[in-house]
Amino acid sequence: MEHKPSYTEEKEGIFLPDSAFRTHVIANHDEIPHTHEFIEIFYILQGSIIHYHNSGQKEFLTTGDMIIISPFSDEHYFERLKDTPCLHRDIMITPELLEAACRYFNSSGEKLFSKSGAIGIKATSLSLPEIDALENLINRILLNATKETANRDILIRLLIAQIISKFLISEDMQKQENVPPWFNSFLALFTKADIIKAGLPALKKHMVLSYEHVCRLHKKVTGKTIVEHLTQTRMVYAAHLLKTTDLSILEIAMEVGYNSLSHFNHTFKNHYNLSPNAYKLNPNANH
Repeated sequence: MEHKPSYTEEKEGIFLPDSAFRTHVIANHDEIPHTHEFIEIFYILQGSIIHYHNSGQKEFLTTGDMIIISPFSDEHYFERLKDTPCLHRDIMITPELLEAACRYFNSSGEKLFSKSGAIGIKATSLSLPEIDALENLINRILLNATKETANRDILIRLLIAQIISKFLISEDMQKQENVPPWFNSFLALFTKADIIKAGLPALKKHMVLSYEHVCRLHKKVTGKTIVEHLTQTRMVYAAHLLKTTDLSILEIAMEVGYNSLSHFNHTFKNHYNLSPNAYKLNPNANH
């Protein structure tokens, strides 16, 4: 039986002005047309609702649909459906935070707003496991809301990066009809700690086609090779461990799949322009 999580409205939510990030769960409600000075991202957790944007364009949204709203120019509002409850996750971020998160994908946040008159760019749809994964990450952010700023901010950027990657990949998939449905699940493997540590051999075990075929597909969709993607993810995770744990640099190197400390140090410095030790000691360093 398919897992169906239960969600409830959050009266307070997470509001962290110093991190340029706010989020809460909102129950079905009507609104008047409005714009924002921030970027708004929302996805439907349960139920359905009608979404209007930019002079009356209408969308029927249901569980899993996700929309991103650009600041200032895009006007939108919701309309409830009679006898149909709806809960959606609302996330508000600054353009600067979007840019910081997008750096991990070597892309610009403006790419999301490049279409003429575009407002919401709807992802193909989030699956229930994908919704669960995002909600679990948000819960981790909540647990760290009053704790270490570095850890909290890293988690926020990971959340935004995951969401933005979903939009970008969905756009590419719409252009490339030959992208198979299993590919999103394969990409999700790069966020798992055991895969990060084990590396390419572990990824190969999850490939349903030949390594060469998956490599070509990965490059076509993401613009990166599998090795480049894996290295990037390992460096982000290493930065997280440096800022939030007491592990030695050697222990962290091993946690992210490097048996050679010198190789890890060289790769990390190429990525952050700082040695791991300098990064750990620098209070202004962030990933």
